[in-house]
Amino acid sequence: MKRGIRVEVGDGWSAIVLNIIVVGSRYPKHCNFRFHRAWRNCGRMRIHVTTENDDPKSLEATVALSQIAWHRSGQTCEICGRGAHLNLGKRYALTLCRDHEYLVGERHPDDGRIRDPWARHVGGSVLPEGYDDPKAMKDGLLRMWSNGDADMRDIQEILQMSRASVMYAAIEAGYGLHLEGDEVGADEKGAEFARLLETTKDDGTRH
Repeated sequence: MKRGIRVEVGDGWSAIVLNIIVVGSRYPKHCNFRFHRAWRNCGRMRIHVTTENDDPKSLEATVALSQIAWHRSGQTCEICGRGAHLNLGKRYALTLCRDHEYLVGERHPDDGRIRDPWARHVGGSVLPEGYDDPKAMKDGLLRMWSNGDADMRDIQEILQMSRASVMYAAIEAGYGLHLEGDEVGADEKGAEFARLLETTKDDGTRH
């Protein structure tokens, strides 16, 4: 991948990203195609791609790539890449297979009836205010992991965070650390705890 590209989605969508980059790289050189970013929005992938050529065909090509990302991600589990469908939780949406759909949390009443939440955002949303807020998603997933209701690896994949970062964020949010069934070795756990203890030492600002 070219330097400066930001891919902020789970590995299950990496093949879609790679395919789009390959397709774009085959455009004529005068188009100067650039893939800048991939991220999740309303449970599907959005991308930022550009061309320095402003002719209609070049611009249509970038739109087509965005549509491919949106469509294919809506059928692919963001975590594992298997066949999936859009899941609407009460606070956020994710496209997940049956093994991972638990990560969406408590279901929204319109789950299974809305195929494109973004259209609802644009045309007068019936979804709650602040729906699909990344902060709400992070908080919900951290709480699930803390309660032992979600696997650390799944949380890392969706939030794009390291193990230590997930643990630290859980502490910062006031949640406990769920370590039962953790497959990481004792030495690595010890190093993580040392880092966590160092960063959470009481400096007089915590209460």
